[in-house]
Amino acid sequence: MFAGGMAVGLFGFINNENGEFTEFGEKGEADAVNKVLGTVGISTAFAGGLLMYAGSHRAQRLPTVVVNRKGVRMVKRFTW
Repeated sequence: MFAGGMAVGLFGFINNENGEFTEFGEKGEADAVNKVLGTVGISTAFAGGLLMYAGSHRAQRLPTVVVNRKGVRMVKRFTW
């Protein structure tokens, strides 16, 4: 979510629609970028970053799923 949002956001803000040789003509440089797509992309990247941050703090308390040749099992360590 983070990487995809950053890619879409950068594409929306950097990719201009003035063609290969940009100039100040009928459509100005500020209006040539897709602001809505860039904003949605950066917002998605921010939400993905928040999910990664929240997941890193809760990961210590979550059980671990172990997959091996004998099967699948869930391991939970109890400490106090």
